[in-house]
Amino acid sequence: MNEAILRDFFTGKVTVQELTRDLEGTIITKETITYFSITDMDSEFLVKSEHLIRACDAVLNDELGVDKLRAIGFCLEASDNFCWNSSTEDGNRVAAIASYWSSPEINYPITIENVVLFKELLIHGGDPFESAT
Repeated sequence: MNEAILRDFFTGKVTVQELTRDLEGTIITKETITYFSITDMDSEFLVKSEHLIRACDAVLNDELGVDKLRAIGFCLEASDNFCWNSSTEDGNRVAAIASYWSSPEINYPITIENVVLFKELLIHGGDPFESAT
């Protein structure tokens, strides 16, 4: 995965098809260890809810595989260049979703049903998972 391609997907400069091609091979599992292959970009990018909603919409429109959100979440969490302002409500939403996506085994499974809830959280805040149980 190339961080610059993800950034350009977020801003609409790259299509979902180009992002999908770039995400191929990002997650490599050998025995019980998972590796992520990520190429850093050379500048910072402020991630906002609208960017992650774009990824949710791509999944919900069957253009992006639901499994690709894990790679996106991990990239956001591990990157020195993707950032968000955690002192704002929007930044807190981004932080929550990046965490959910990067570690679905300890948070929420990444399913179509949960992508709907992730999108709801990004738009409205709160905890849509609490009301879904």
